[in-house]
Amino acid sequence: MNGSSAQTTFSLRPAALTDLAAIVALRVSSLVEMGILETDTINQPLMDRLGEEFRSLLSSVQFVSSLAVDGDNIIGCAFGLLSNRLPYPISSVQGEVAGVYVVPNMRMRGVASQLVRSIVIELQAREVREIILRPRRAEALLYTRAGFRTAHLMKFSQ
Repeated sequence: MNGSSAQTTFSLRPAALTDLAAIVALRVSSLVEMGILETDTINQPLMDRLGEEFRSLLSSVQFVSSLAVDGDNIIGCAFGLLSNRLPYPISSVQGEVAGVYVVPNMRMRGVASQLVRSIVIELQAREVREIILRPRRAEALLYTRAGFRTAHLMKFSQ
């Protein structure tokens, strides 16, 4: 699957263990942009923990990944998580799109849309009952265009 604009040609591929450092760097950038992580709290133990968690995910059958690559540079990522739910007539497996991130200088070029589409296709191939995601308000239009609709979700907050 390829994407292109007047200035950018990129390809999509699944993540591999050799991509671990790049995936961690993208995740840290995403967390900083969301205001979840302060740059002065980034340290080697945190990077090591994130690396180990991604290493575990990459070896799991409950995880799918897609990386956008421009030349030798990984410019974006998206992930899919599968989880077993209570028994349901069609399927008991739920898919979740998570961790969609594109480096700032490559945004508005269709990269995120193609990453999301590739994860949705992978999750659908696993015959999930439903596919969910938890977008930030600023990202809602991207996901609406990708076929998602707003649904009610409540979070426990105590």
